[in-house]
Amino acid sequence: MKYSIVSILGIIICMLFACASDQSATKKTTFANYYIRYVEPENKFKAEASFVEGDSINNAVPIEMPEGVVFQDHEMIFQDLKTRGIRYQVQKNRPYAKEYSFKFKNKEGVDQIYKTSMTPITSYTAKGNISKTNGLTLQWEGEPLKQNEHLVFLFDTPDNKALMTDIEGPTTSSEALIPASKFSGVSTGKGKIYLVKKQIKTIKQDHLVTTSTLEYYTSTIDIEVVE
Repeated sequence: MKYSIVSILGIIICMLFACASDQSATKKTTFANYYIRYVEPENKFKAEASFVEGDSINNAVPIEMPEGVVFQDHEMIFQDLKTRGIRYQVQKNRPYAKEYSFKFKNKEGVDQIYKTSMTPITSYTAKGNISKTNGLTLQWEGEPLKQNEHLVFLFDTPDNKALMTDIEGPTTSSEALIPASKFSGVSTGKGKIYLVKKQIKTIKQDHLVTTSTLEYYTSTIDIEVVE
């Protein structure tokens, strides 16, 4: 009987230690970062993926996916960046897709699939020239900018300088006014403009936080700066 009591006490102690161990070994969070850049004039995309793991983003460390990462059915290339972490990358000449997806297997062997999409700017125009008095009105085909979207206006000025302006969504129409103050220091003459539509999203799931950035680079158009 004495042996039985000792055995029972031993089992209880082991259970207590096991519970304490389970509580201290909390499951860490995986932070996935996805990036897609599409350049319309080259009909080309570049996609990147990186992952870190930890109790929070501040103490997270880079991790490798045992079975790799797939983007649009393309196996991404593993890159060990040493002190800068681990990255997966792929580049292809393809038409712009209606939807993009990343896929990897987590430690439990479960497929993790992330999908994202953004309406491209296939055509845009400037209402007249860039006026140093009235600014510039841009119009583009497609829907207005959404809450998580930006339109970056890039201008190669007549005096070979680069000017950038960020138009933040949402917008009520597919049109935006760039005020004259943005062009106050620009010389008159001919230049070129192009646009980058940008979308940033963050999705939080159970022990998985995903941030994606999707950029669409348009072709350039010629434009003139007048007083």
